[in-house]
Amino acid sequence: MAIRAIIVDIGGVILLREETPAQRRWEERFGFARGSFARGLFRPDLSAQATIGAVPTAHVWGEMAARLALTTADVRELRRDFFAGERLNEEFASHLQHLRPAYHTAALSNAWSGTREAMTLHYGMDRLVDMMLFSDEVGIAKPDPRIYHLAAERLAVRPEESLFVDDVLPNVEAARAVGMTAVHFHDTAQAIAAIEQCLRGQETTNERGSDASG
Repeated sequence: MAIRAIIVDIGGVILLREETPAQRRWEERFGFARGSFARGLFRPDLSAQATIGAVPTAHVWGEMAARLALTTADVRELRRDFFAGERLNEEFASHLQHLRPAYHTAALSNAWSGTREAMTLHYGMDRLVDMMLFSDEVGIAKPDPRIYHLAAERLAVRPEESLFVDDVLPNVEAARAVGMTAVHFHDTAQAIAAIEQCLRGQETTNERGSDASG
C-alpha cells in the first residue's frame, strides 16, 4: 500500500536537545548522575499523568520545586536552563517541507499541557506540518496503539499508508505493530536517508505493479 503520510515525533527528531554547562551545574547541585538532568527532576508517576493530561504542567513543576526546596527564583532559572539546549532540527524540518504537499505531514508527541502553544510560538510548528497531535490533549500516549490509529485517522489515511519517525525504539515498534512503516531516528542524515529509501521502495513497487498489469 502506497505511503501517503509522514508522521514524526517532536522531541529528539524535529527538536534536538543538547546538554549545556548550566544543566550539568544543576546535576551537581541536586546530586544527579551525569546526563540525568531531565529524568531526575520530575516524579515518574506525575510525569506519566501529565503526559495523558491528567495533571497540568504547573502541578509537576510545583511538586518538583517543593521536593527540591527551590525558591521562586530558582524555579525561574531552572526552567530557563531546562529548555536552553533545545533547538529546531533545521535540516530535518527542511526535508519535511520538501515532502509536502506530496505527502500529508503530522507531528505526534508525548507532551504536557501547554506544549501546543509553546511549539507554535517558539518554532512555528503549525507551519511545519499539516497537523499536530499531543498526548495530553487526547489522553493517550505513545506507545499506546490507539494514538497511532488516531493520527492516521486525522490525516484521513490508513496506518499502512503512513511512515512514522521516532527516536524511541518502543514507539517505533508500536507503530510497526499497527501496520505503519517506521524509521528509528538515530541522527538526521540517517533518518532522512531511511525515509527516502522507504519512499523510493514504494515507487519501485508501484512501477513493478504497473508493468505487471500492463
